[in-house]
Amino acid sequence: MKRIIFLLTFIAFSGVHSESYSQTNWCGDFSITGITNDSIDPNILQISIAFSASTSTFANYPYISEIIDCQGDTLATGNMFWFGQFGQSTIDYPVLSNGTSPCEPYTAVFLYSDNSGLTDTCFLNSNGTNSLDNEVEQSWKIYPNPTEDVLLLQMPQLALGAELQLMDIAGKLMLEKHVSELSMSINISEIPRGTYFIRLKHPLNPDVEGIFHSKLSIH
Repeated sequence: MKRIIFLLTFIAFSGVHSESYSQTNWCGDFSITGITNDSIDPNILQISIAFSASTSTFANYPYISEIIDCQGDTLATGNMFWFGQFGQSTIDYPVLSNGTSPCEPYTAVFLYSDNSGLTDTCFLNSNGTNSLDNEVEQSWKIYPNPTEDVLLLQMPQLALGAELQLMDIAGKLMLEKHVSELSMSINISEIPRGTYFIRLKHPLNPDVEGIFHSKLSIH
């Protein structure tokens, strides 16, 4: 019912507003405001996402591809459900739980598209922090991005011993490398073109997963 109401609202709004909306980096405008069990299906989690941008801002085809717990494990997966989300609104996004025992904080891999069809990706944390600390961010570098065949990485000291994982937008693991040094080069020439996510997963330091993650484009 909520989906039908939202669709009718979207059609009505589209009929009276003809201007186009330009895409900007809106990740800081999205936030998780709640995670609840679905009232009908116990296997479904409802992730409430607030969009604090102006009411004239519209994100196309947003969805949560996966929810990652504090240990770096996938807690739930999702697919496209809504046609879009306007600024100054909150929408519940359904995801299918895989039964993994959850531990906080959670990270939602949130995707949306602009009017040209290009997709952007946000990593939304359940503790409300969606950006990296400046000092830590400066020590985590991935280049070139976009890339074609070789990826260079520079990582901080606490990344040692972690597993560096490359995943596609569906959450499928495409490549995994053990981090034994702070500067690495990885041959990705066999990876198909597309958009991917890079994250660190540390067996002794689960907080690493919540800090170090990036989007990568392979051309």
